[in-house]
Amino acid sequence: MSAAALLAVGAVAGGLLVAGRPWQDALLPGFALLLAAYGAVFCLRAVTVTGFLAGSAGAGLVIAGSIPLLGALAVAGVLAVACGGAPEWRRVEAWQSDRARMGDSAPGPVGRLWRWDRVAAAFLVLSFPPAMAAFAEFFIAWSTSR
Repeated sequence: MSAAALLAVGAVAGGLLVAGRPWQDALLPGFALLLAAYGAVFCLRAVTVTGFLAGSAGAGLVIAGSIPLLGALAVAGVLAVACGGAPEWRRVEAWQSDRARMGDSAPGPVGRLWRWDRVAAAFLVLSFPPAMAAFAEFFIAWSTSR
């Protein structure tokens, strides 16, 4: 499935380049695929590294001019809300609780199904790269106009 998606993105990107579109436009399908795929893994499987990768793909979309910063933050918000109730996050929280107790023999607490602190943490992970990219663009434009 992932190989087929990568081939499809490669074909679209190649077609855009052959059609004479700028290389930034050719990168957009890849950024969108990375954001969707890594965002889904981050939300459904609670793998933090994929959250940073999804945020970086969002930053790529902002820099390429495909979506404005508010659009990237809206996508990050939707993904973060999905993380708030994803069942795999309970497993991660139980593991963290067990590690925090340092080998205590009592079983760790079972996490609640919905947690707002998960939503806040996920939003920070997903929104930081696009926000920094937009700020960098603003700062470069501001500093060159002075």
